Amino acid sequence: MSLRTGVRLGDRYELVGRIAVGGMGEVWRARDTTLQRTVAVKVLRSEFTGHATFLSRFRTEARNTAMLSHTNIAQVFDYGEAMAEGEHVAYLVMELVDGKPISAVLGNGTRLAPSRVLDILGQTAAGLGVAHRAGVVHRDVKPANLILRPDWVVKITDFGISRATDHVPLTGTGMVVGTAQYLSPEQAMGRPVTPASDVYALGVVGYEALAGRRPFDGESSVSVALAHVNQQPAPLPSDVPGPIRDLILRAMAKDPRHRFPDGSAFAGAIRAVSQGRSLPTRVGWAPLAGHGATATRVFPPGAAAAGGGAARGGKPPTARMPAVQPLRTRPPSRPISYVGRPRSPERSRTGQYAAVLVLVALLIGGGLLAVYFTQSVDDNGRTVTPTDSVVSSVASPDGGAERGGSETPAEEPAPEPEPGPELISIDTASYIGRPVDDVQTELEALGLDVETEKVEVTAERLQAAGLADQPFDEDDVIATIPTQTQVPADSTVTVFYARKDYVPGDGNGNGGDD
Repeated sequence: MSLRTGVRLGDRYELVGRIAVGGMGEVWRARDTTLQRTVAVKVLRSEFTGHATFLSRFRTEARNTAMLSHTNIAQVFDYGEAMAEGEHVAYLVMELVDGKPISAVLGNGTRLAPSRVLDILGQTAAGLGVAHRAGVVHRDVKPANLILRPDWVVKITDFGISRATDHVPLTGTGMVVGTAQYLSPEQAMGRPVTPASDVYALGVVGYEALAGRRPFDGESSVSVALAHVNQQPAPLPSDVPGPIRDLILRAMAKDPRHRFPDGSAFAGAIRAVSQGRSLPTRVGWAPLAGHGATATRVFPPGAAAAGGGAARGGKPPTARMPAVQPLRTRPPSRPISYVGRPRSPERSRTGQYAAVLVLVALLIGGGLLAVYFTQSVDDNGRTVTPTDSVVSSVASPDGGAERGGSETPAEEPAPEPEPGPELISIDTASYIGRPVDDVQTELEALGLDVETEKVEVTAERLQAAGLADQPFDEDDVIATIPTQTQVPADSTVTVFYARKDYVPGDGNGNGGDD
């Protein structure tokens, strides 16, 4: 990829400086010359733009994220494909978050205060809950994909390998997608993912923040993935309050039926623990085996010793993020009991055999499965050898949240690019405000595939699109993805249209902040 500073994508987004590089993509700071604002532009590496599967996954990220609106989810503004520097490139335009990935905070054994961990987990779970209600599973929740602003607001990024639960998956049966250190047991075994898979990964993030170490590490991604399937994590440090330990253990239950079912349920449990209430129970959630009843208590802001506690008055600081002081951890002394129904020896062996078969297939790559390792930046900010990521052969562009890194591609040679598709000219700006049926008919007449999505029209969405003062009738088009004037002949255009009439500031529930 030969992009450089000053290149303009889609005649609108001028590249200012490269933020991050990954095995399949780059992230650039850019200037939106239309709305005069700074944005982040994620660009798929040119060697992958000629392959329909890679493009489909990139478009999936745009589609899945664009329909999500929440304080804790980095907003997607636009998607496009264009010619730049003689290459066909696909790009995703996102909110530029002023902050750093949580992976940069959790370096060198650093531990965070329990109250701070609950705050981070609660924000993230709330954002994931919105995605889960929309039918989207992230599938790669990890510290590097959680950006922490200086005011301690969390932004979830990189829905590149997310899956809409009501759509046919892009990965083949049994494919393993995710990052090994945060991989749920069902993902490691190639089984279908659910919102509970994201809950497990977020539980692992919480464990790492509390313990100063990951629950499972190993010399290879395969050994780490097997540990998620077959082993229990070492106990959290004894200075972590019992209710928080119980919360993390339930989130990390091997059986997804014994976890919190989705992000919203996890967020509710986090609130309960923060307020000194008992963990909520529900049919199908097993009690914590081997753990007696633990009295809950409220954890006031700044209660624990690790740096990063809340400021006085219960509000997190809005000034520059302070340095977080590490706490030394003791080595593990005993295993943690299995959460939920104990396994019989036969059941354990069956699970082990299944996991081994899936992961051996990953190693030998038998045509259906593949392990894709990339050289990247580890959670301590160092460039590492490719052992961290277990993803399918159609994995998403990485690097969306990691800063710096290496331009070295995957160990396997990149596929030969295929000739780019024929480009079709469209006038996306002219579709805004028109009836969705008319726009769909017009686009289909050009030979394009069209997907329509009914959405609530909000002042926030219109402000982001530069349409804050424009009224809309029910079923009027409010946005399209992509937005550029030329698209490949085999493109799918997603058309978003108004659920009901919208008049700016009329107080009807659409014109205000809802």
